[in-house]
Amino acid sequence: MLRIHFLTEGTFTLKVEMLDDETAYVTTVTAVSGQDVFIDLKHLPSGTYLLSLENERLEATGYLIL
Repeated sequence: MLRIHFLTEGTFTLKVEMLDDETAYVTTVTAVSGQDVFIDLKHLPSGTYLLSLENERLEATGYLIL
């Protein structure tokens, strides 16, 4: 389970990619400031992924290890 705590509100695209640039999961998340959003990723196999969260004003990227 992926937990994201939002410090701002808005609609974001959440993308989980394998390291070979193949998209493993993508969804749209609508967030409220101060809210936690939970994303179930149990269908993904163990491994290292690139996680990106972005909208027209913000972008965050990092690694996700399952």
